[in-house]
Amino acid sequence: MEVEFNALNLHAGITENDIKDFMIKVDKKAQSREIWLFFDEINTCNHIGLLADLIAHRMLDGKQIHPNIRLFAACNPYRIRNKSVSNVGLEAKNIRFEERSRLVYEVKPLPDQILDYVWDYGRLRLEDEITYIQIMVQETELGTPILAELLFASQEFIRNVEEPYNVSLRDVKRAIKLVKFFYESLLTRQKENKQYPSNSPDLVTRSYILALGLCYQSRLYDRELRKKYRVTMCKIFLRNEEYKNIRECRFNDIIREEQMDYINRMICPPNTAFNEALLENVLATIVCILCKVPLFIVGSPGSSKSLAIRLVHQNLRGFDSNDKYFRTLPQVFFIPHQGSSSSTSDGIEKVFNKAIAYQETSSEEFPVISVVLLDEGKYSK
Repeated sequence: MEVEFNALNLHAGITENDIKDFMIKVDKKAQSREIWLFFDEINTCNHIGLLADLIAHRMLDGKQIHPNIRLFAACNPYRIRNKSVSNVGLEAKNIRFEERSRLVYEVKPLPDQILDYVWDYGRLRLEDEITYIQIMVQETELGTPILAELLFASQEFIRNVEEPYNVSLRDVKRAIKLVKFFYESLLTRQKENKQYPSNSPDLVTRSYILALGLCYQSRLYDRELRKKYRVTMCKIFLRNEEYKNIRECRFNDIIREEQMDYINRMICPPNTAFNEALLENVLATIVCILCKVPLFIVGSPGSSKSLAIRLVHQNLRGFDSNDKYFRTLPQVFFIPHQGSSSSTSDGIEKVFNKAIAYQETSSEEFPVISVVLLDEGKYSK
């Protein structure tokens, strides 16, 4: 459209002054040209009344905004969960937290004055979703028709066992990103003359399985559901002659081999039990840090959450790492924040600003990845 576009991402930490400062800057630009403004997730903000005046009446502090400004906004629906998102025994300690946890999104009611401007776009149709997935897969060098089929089937599986809104094309994008990471990582480690079993698939297929395991299987808590997911994926593999060796047990073995490869490169405390939870947490933590993918590790006490973080912190030390492969990776530096009922958006924002400042110390010679660790986040507001 050849017009300037500006966006403001809204959340609970946005202040009234943040919105006003944003509008003042835009108003100056609008004196000479047309500006399109987009307010994202307006009903997560505590100043919905101010935004409603802007949208419905084009007023800010009792003054009309410039006619060159065009306003657009997006909001999340108010929707109650029908199913529990987890079976790990985590319960809300406070009635207000329990009420919020039933919402798919924590949102505030929209004022009546802007309800006439709301348009419900509904949900993506399945035939459209598969088309989008095929296009996204075709745009990557490692993409094949079977990857698109696997991703679509994974989306369908999660929707059936959880809720229709629990997956989106963001999950597909994330899985494709993980495929690329695993392939490049496997290629690097193969130079160490690493040997795989004789019936092992090629590195591309292996990267497909690892990406699916991390992006979709790991979100399933129930063992039987995980097995059912692997069986569903293997049915797709077995329809193709070149993948006839990919059966449910082999699918699981490939993920286990990758987990053991990482844990065996680490110096672990004596008598550390390499249980399933620890192996999965370590692999997920390392991969998500290196791919810059947000990660929530959910589990009851004793499920190796803290131990996994500690092992990653102690072993991924850049050039100072003991393992040859780990020395090729950036140093991981954790900035922790202890969540509590008194935690605020401002306090959490300061932690991220600290991480950003530390990230600026990274260089090509000494690469660093700063990681914000929000501990006990369920108790934060």
